[in-house]
Amino acid sequence: MTDLVVDPDAEEEYRDLLRWYEEKRPQAADQFEAAVSRVHDLLRRFPELGARIDRRHRSHVMVGYEIEVVYRFDYDRIHIIAYAHAKLPPGYWRNRTRR
Repeated sequence: MTDLVVDPDAEEEYRDLLRWYEEKRPQAADQFEAAVSRVHDLLRRFPELGARIDRRHRSHVMVGYEIEVVYRFDYDRIHIIAYAHAKLPPGYWRNRTRR
């Protein structure tokens, strides 16, 4: 199976989103965690599934959430760049791609 690496800023976004759901309702946080896990599994199996953003990046919209997972697929590794909420400016994550 394809390796999956999460950018430190994306990890922070994930944790912030998880905290937000926990404050709303613990069950919602569990559902969000499960949804992220399903997306990760799906991208590992089908890394070219996401819609192309540009030459190197793809995005996959999380069903039931206003979040798109922005990632790059490099041969044998998926690099999660962002868990981008719809309210954030488009492309705010681009400075992360130089790492």
